[in-house]
Amino acid sequence: MIQVYVKGAVLDQVSDMPYILLQTSDKKDTIPISVGPAEATSIIMALEGIKASRPMTHDLLVHFFTTHGFFAEKIEIYDLVGRKFFAKLIYKKGWRRFKLELRPSDGLAMAVRLGTPVFIKEDLVKKAGALMEMYEGDRFFKQDKMHFNLHMFDDSENT
Repeated sequence: MIQVYVKGAVLDQVSDMPYILLQTSDKKDTIPISVGPAEATSIIMALEGIKASRPMTHDLLVHFFTTHGFFAEKIEIYDLVGRKFFAKLIYKKGWRRFKLELRPSDGLAMAVRLGTPVFIKEDLVKKAGALMEMYEGDRFFKQDKMHFNLHMFDDSENT
């Protein structure tokens, strides 16, 4: 497993659906994860420190976890079928460890709130690289700042 970090968010120009971009710590590979609009909003709000006037679903789950003594150890993205990724949450309470199947988008929304590390199987990074090459064409991603504040994710000025 390789640890990845949330690099940013983009919209697919064809479908207008959001993608969260994960990047390996060595910055050599970027993995696009398709997410729903609500999950993308939740992830971006958490990354930017924006609090909703009422708790969002991911906020409630995080509150439940912390209030009841659960600890999220890691999110594992372990499979890719077509363009659909599969993930699980590894968590514990006391000495007991648990695994919970979840959508990668929900795992990422929790991870950014809890500071939980995210890992992906090494072979999926290679498979996702082929997806990224396809998505990087002009006809796919557009940076729509009306939906996402992308400038905070653009680290090209710092490299």
